[in-house]
Amino acid sequence: MMSLHPTIKSLLFLSAFNLILCCAEIELIPRRVPPKGVELSVQEKTDLLAKLNELENLLKKITHPLKADAELYHKAVEFALENDEFYAKKDNFEIAAKNIELGKERALQLLQGKAPWTTQTGMVARGYRSTIDGSVLPFLLEVPEGLDLSKPVQLWVWLHGRGEKSTDLHFINGVEKSKRKLPTVQNGIVLHPFGRQCIGWKSAGEFDILHAIDYVKTQFNIDDNRIALLGFSMGGAGAWQAGAHFTEKWVALHAGAGFSETAEFLGLKKSDYPPWYEQKLWGIYDIPNYVRNLFNIPVISYSGEIDKQMQAARVMERNYSKFGKTLPHLIGPKMGHKYAEGYLEQVVDYIEKAMVTGRNTTPSELTFQTQTLRYPSMHWVKAQRLDEHFVDSRIDAKLVSEQKIQLLTQNISEFSITSPLPNKAPFKQGFSLEIDGQSLSAPETVPQLNFVKDNGKWSSVASFSNQLKKVPGLQGPMDDAFNEPFLVVFPSGKSSHPKIQQWLDFEFQHLKERWAQVFRGRLPTILDSELTPAHIENYHLIVWGDPDSNLILKQTLAQLPLQWKQDKINLHGESYDSSHHLPLLCYPNPLNPKKYLVLNTGPTFREDDDANNSKQNSRLPDWAVIDIDTPPNKFVAGKVCNANFFDEFWQLKK
Repeated sequence: MMSLHPTIKSLLFLSAFNLILCCAEIELIPRRVPPKGVELSVQEKTDLLAKLNELENLLKKITHPLKADAELYHKAVEFALENDEFYAKKDNFEIAAKNIELGKERALQLLQGKAPWTTQTGMVARGYRSTIDGSVLPFLLEVPEGLDLSKPVQLWVWLHGRGEKSTDLHFINGVEKSKRKLPTVQNGIVLHPFGRQCIGWKSAGEFDILHAIDYVKTQFNIDDNRIALLGFSMGGAGAWQAGAHFTEKWVALHAGAGFSETAEFLGLKKSDYPPWYEQKLWGIYDIPNYVRNLFNIPVISYSGEIDKQMQAARVMERNYSKFGKTLPHLIGPKMGHKYAEGYLEQVVDYIEKAMVTGRNTTPSELTFQTQTLRYPSMHWVKAQRLDEHFVDSRIDAKLVSEQKIQLLTQNISEFSITSPLPNKAPFKQGFSLEIDGQSLSAPETVPQLNFVKDNGKWSSVASFSNQLKKVPGLQGPMDDAFNEPFLVVFPSGKSSHPKIQQWLDFEFQHLKERWAQVFRGRLPTILDSELTPAHIENYHLIVWGDPDSNLILKQTLAQLPLQWKQDKINLHGESYDSSHHLPLLCYPNPLNPKKYLVLNTGPTFREDDDANNSKQNSRLPDWAVIDIDTPPNKFVAGKVCNANFFDEFWQLKK
């Protein structure tokens, strides 16, 4: 993990000092989650810091690959102290001290080459290091006694509900254990991801599900065709989202309560809707836009009869019925926001039946639906380019015989298919395809076929062009860069505009604190002067500053779709005063077009959105210009003067 460079620490100290002296008009934004807890005594803090230092010194000596299993305890207490995350005054010190001791115990065992907790049964706290920001993230595993781990085992992934106080420390101490616990699963392991606590299983929290699963696969012999996804409340919403986004990974899906879209769940009237581009961005997490994906696997929902959050399942029932499908929906009689007695057992029985059959990795028929190339595939079909993002996009595919496939597409410009034939046999030359009624054939014997649409006509190509265009994993919006490894490139210089420097100082500190408190990680940062070719090759770059202050921005500015001079910013045919306007955008990095270059923003949802997980959506598209005469607040980083998406070739839209 990248830590703050000493020079950056000095700059931050000076910036904070300058803020106090010069920038008092920017008021601090009170955080929403996690809430501030009770104060420890000075003596308790002193004692815990001393113990934490002892653990840190032990951790520095460890080179064992399971180091994160000990380090998670250090992080849990460190963050709790740093962010005032203690919520039960009488036993706060004891909980923290106990966790430090557990970390020391594991650290000492690792130094001896031992890791006895890896064979422990029952609920066990484990950790892994995130590739996104290098932070250690916890997860819990339930391993039933007597489970035969010598052969592939099932994995049941259970997504927890909203817990504003369930930070790392409290999560690994099982504060919400009763809400998380499934009936005993005898034939598999239950994984409880952290999901970065309280961001609704969205953004980096959604990818925490996948990363935790991948890590567990390195530790246990997991049957890849018997992984089920389940959750309740916020976890039910997460199950809808990750279930519909990554349907091909699951053998079955269960969503209890939760939410499945934004506007109706929040009860918004049309007059209350946000700007048009925010409504477009609802298309990332509003699951009715992905409902056809769910037709590929067994799905079962649950609601309490008097739970307002039954609304989520009702929305999904309606969207199933649009396509002549029926969503299995269990309803607990006279029950509020919890499972009625015996109903969770019914869910487990339903999932167990799917486990017997296992996941079909090469179905002969499938339906695929998306709004963005962030979620591009379903088994053997993959969208490679859309006609337009945030428009209903589909591929329906059917293996008619071992010599023919039929496909119907909507809003797709490029796609590929791999073999659904028995034993994944390659497509032989002359293999017949029918795409949107057009007949084609495989030009040669290949394991994959690629298709491009031009003027409404499909053709087969050996490979897709390398021209600059939106592709899976590089399609925007700005927030997308924070789903993969990124580096915040801090400027070594200062802006010549005092207001701009004031805003940069404030917003960078805000991002640093928000990433720790809400995203539960350390913000990975580096000075512009210390960026290496390896950094450019491997990371999305979040470039902070203006052409006066940041060397990387100065180096790449001529290849970005804007002009930024001392007095004016020109973007999309409009001119803005550089002394109090800033462009925010994501764009393929001119130094490495396979990665993003992002200007002056972190995740775009802010403190007001933390009040409800359904609101924690991207709030800005691919680019925006803000006026910082409106200071940062819990809603926005500044007044949005203009904002839009780039087209599918990263050009400004007319």
